[in-house]
Amino acid sequence: MKKTKILLTASFLVTSFLLPAGPLGFLEPYNFMIESEPLLPKQKWQWNFLTQSCFDTTSFNFDGNQVNALQIYEPAQDMLGLFQGIGLESQFNQLVNSIAAGSGGGVNNSQNGLFTPTGDFSGYQVAFLSSYKFHNNCYFKVALPVYNLKLSHVVWDYTGNNETFSGQQIQDELVSSFLQDAQNIFGLNLSGWQTSGLGDLALLLDYIGDYPQGRTVLRNVRVHARLGLTFPTGLVANENWLMSQPLGNDGSMTMPFGGGLDINLGRYFQCGFRGQFSYIWGNEKLRRVPTFPGQTTLLFPTVMSTFKNYGITQTFDLYAQMYNVYEGLSLKLAYEYYFKTQDNISINRPGYNYNLLQSDLTLEEMTRHNMIILLSFDSGFLEKHDKIHPQVGLFFNMPFNGSLATLASTVGVQLSLDW
Repeated sequence: MKKTKILLTASFLVTSFLLPAGPLGFLEPYNFMIESEPLLPKQKWQWNFLTQSCFDTTSFNFDGNQVNALQIYEPAQDMLGLFQGIGLESQFNQLVNSIAAGSGGGVNNSQNGLFTPTGDFSGYQVAFLSSYKFHNNCYFKVALPVYNLKLSHVVWDYTGNNETFSGQQIQDELVSSFLQDAQNIFGLNLSGWQTSGLGDLALLLDYIGDYPQGRTVLRNVRVHARLGLTFPTGLVANENWLMSQPLGNDGSMTMPFGGGLDINLGRYFQCGFRGQFSYIWGNEKLRRVPTFPGQTTLLFPTVMSTFKNYGITQTFDLYAQMYNVYEGLSLKLAYEYYFKTQDNISINRPGYNYNLLQSDLTLEEMTRHNMIILLSFDSGFLEKHDKIHPQVGLFFNMPFNGSLATLASTVGVQLSLDW
């Protein structure tokens, strides 16, 4: 009967899982792969403090090729497309035509207004997680992250095909005029930025149950299950900043649910899997949208009130670890795969081109592949330990593949106190 329950639980978990990802792929404080060991039988509380810092970023375009962070949607941005429909009201358009000795002649077109942007993302996270074991193997958890993100070293290089604009002085004048007009006419800041604030508050119910097997090789099976809600306490994306990142789910509530299995083989080896899904409620907010075909993703001119329906996000983990090999020390190696299905948006404006609206590449599917290494120490494994005992973990999160994503490589430390 016990085996049947475990198999049924495993079958359910394999078919349903996710966790909303942090900005730039930062690990959430309740990520299954870095969570602390469960409480000992007589203990009730666990307090966690976690910090992680970005030491590198890797970006991938639609085809999975590595590119700069500002080139994941298109290799170049069409500056002229931003001003489509504005005409000579734009100082930038006037400058383009004056350099080209007058308007017309095919000078002011999308192939001549191409500039390639580059920039660097960086950031760090501090997070708090409190757990209370209220009944046998059932936990109530509260988690709240804080983020600091920065986009710096932003440069716009001319890559159009008209030699008229190839001189450095002319390019400097074009970029300067372009940045001023983008700010003054469209309220669009195309330079760097820095922001900090709370992420989304998470309330979770976790079940962590051990099922000893009493065999020479198969020692124990541990079942995990999770159901929760996150609340939009995090800062939303600033639509007037270049490639702004929300510090949560951009103003939406989510419902994460999922779980997994741990299997202890012999005395020192443990392996297992996790999976989580998250249903994200749609929300209405101001967003930048295209107004003409051919406009590029970072340079949409118009801000409108839109309703966004989010696709389901999915996270799957496989891991193996040397478990309590010496005085509470463990070493874990995990592979994590994240997948966001396609989103869609709508606006309450009759006659607006729906297909044009859905051409926004930020709505497309997004994937992430990363490896996680965790070296941990749990004093609860020691033969003698205090009533209040600590756990410490050092982890590395290293993305190596993906699509339509900028991902942070991070190093982090987690400290837990159990009592």
